[in-house]
Amino acid sequence: MRTLDNYFYELETALGKLSFEERAEALRFYREFASDAEIYTYADMEQRFGSPKNLASSILADAAIKTASQNRKGSIFKALSIAFASLLALPFSLPVIFALVIPVIAIFFALAVIVFAVGVTVFALAATAVGLLIGSFTFLVPFAPFLFLKSIVGAVVLFAIALLPCVLVFFGARWLFKKAAVTISNYTKRRSRIE
Repeated sequence: MRTLDNYFYELETALGKLSFEERAEALRFYREFASDAEIYTYADMEQRFGSPKNLASSILADAAIKTASQNRKGSIFKALSIAFASLLALPFSLPVIFALVIPVIAIFFALAVIVFAVGVTVFALAATAVGLLIGSFTFLVPFAPFLFLKSIVGAVVLFAIALLPCVLVFFGARWLFKKAAVTISNYTKRRSRIE
């Protein structure tokens, strides 16, 4: 006969992606809830919240959404990893996981290719700007200040154009990862209620 302690052990195991504090807080909350609701058996807890994996999936999804909303360094990737953990904690078959994860991996691969292409473009623009800046000093020899200033302004404009894609890629990727974490978490929460 499985006891309530077995339920909480399985829940704790399924919450492995959370930090120790978050895991302890979730377990404390559900233990207190079970005590207040006079739930004493595994079956009663399972009837109320579903399997430990279902409950863990829902807790992980909530944690991913909470982490994604924070603006700390590294919080987006942590939220994304927790969201994937919540998806993997759902008790459904492996083909469904592959059907969901493979497109996400393909999107991240495509993003990596785009970031590489933008990086090469930025490098080429920056190299051109440096060449233009260095070349502008040749206009000082015959004393052509207008051409010198024109070359300097051209180099500064090229640097600005080179930095713009970097900023757009950074903030765009940050927004996309945050959106992916929240979307995966919301899907997991809906799915854990159905199971």
